[in-house]
Amino acid sequence: MRSTARSRQMDAIWIGGAGQTIAVPSVGADWMRLAGLKQRPLQGDRVSLETILVRPPAVLVQSRYRSGQFSRGAAWLSHPIVRNAKSRRVEVDGRGWTCMGPLVIPEIERLRSLIR
Repeated sequence: MRSTARSRQMDAIWIGGAGQTIAVPSVGADWMRLAGLKQRPLQGDRVSLETILVRPPAVLVQSRYRSGQFSRGAAWLSHPIVRNAKSRRVEVDGRGWTCMGPLVIPEIERLRSLIR
């Protein structure tokens, strides 16, 4: 995957419930880089609604982990600012991203094909 990764990555923010995101540097940011995405570093590893509104990323990678369950975190992802973000939205299965192991590989391959 490293040998076929894009040389230039697109600005991206991985987002989960309540605006939780991936730290930079981290294994998750490394996985995203292999997909051709550059995780934007964010204070406290959370993205605010204001950031999404004022400085949206080129790609918003949204976890759908537990999306069918109601929680305050999941409700945050339904906020109009998130729903109407001026970003290309790509949904991922967040389960693999929880442990950042080999289960992320199919998601990385899928992300690559979606952002070409």
